[in-house]
Amino acid sequence: MAETKTTKQTKPKTTTKPKASTANKTDKPKEPKPEVVKKAVPKIDARIFAVKERKEWAETNQKILGIDDDHIIWDENHEGATATARKAWGLKTESPYIMVLNDDVELCDDFMKYCDVMVDTHPDSIISLFPFQFRKRRMVRNRARRSPYITTKNAIGMGIIMKKEYVEPCLASWKDDLSDDMNITNWAHDESITILTTLPSTIQHIGDDSVIDSDRKVGRTDFFKKNLSDVAWDNDFINSWSNVVSH
Repeated sequence: MAETKTTKQTKPKTTTKPKASTANKTDKPKEPKPEVVKKAVPKIDARIFAVKERKEWAETNQKILGIDDDHIIWDENHEGATATARKAWGLKTESPYIMVLNDDVELCDDFMKYCDVMVDTHPDSIISLFPFQFRKRRMVRNRARRSPYITTKNAIGMGIIMKKEYVEPCLASWKDDLSDDMNITNWAHDESITILTTLPSTIQHIGDDSVIDSDRKVGRTDFFKKNLSDVAWDNDFINSWSNVVSH
């Protein structure tokens, strides 16, 4: 019987494709996400309430203060000063203090820097920036002043600073038939909160003619200067009304 040879079957060789070289491949670098720069929270959040007749004045102070458009509250529907001021005070903020200015004021140089020092020096007081009761030099006994701060009876609406925590209860007490500054004054008296003004003045009232009442003349103060760098705003002594006003 013939011997049968068996042939060993071999699997066909498979050729492995060489891996593509990545040496010359350039991956696009990932573009970094734009950094979100959070705006620093100011110590005092400033707002202006305004009428269109004084648009230029309001926008001038907006640039000086560095505030956004939504921080100018326009009396669009002729609602009056009290209603417009209420909206200005009512804007939400993270700042510990709020300032509301009229549209018709001129600011001294470095205005916000001095206001920051004011609230640091007298943190619990309401600051009335325009010294309405001391407009004329003849009304003041200059030698009696040991600091720029004086107690005053009324907050004056040209410019007022108060703590954020005061604002909500203060607005809740407002009466529509009273002016914005009289509402603040009444609330401060009810709560036994000191109202201070300053001599010299950091603001000047430039709207000599009222757009609300043509017969109303507010007037200017003799104690406004543009350069107030020589004033000791960090002096915490408070002059009493009776020691400053002339008799």
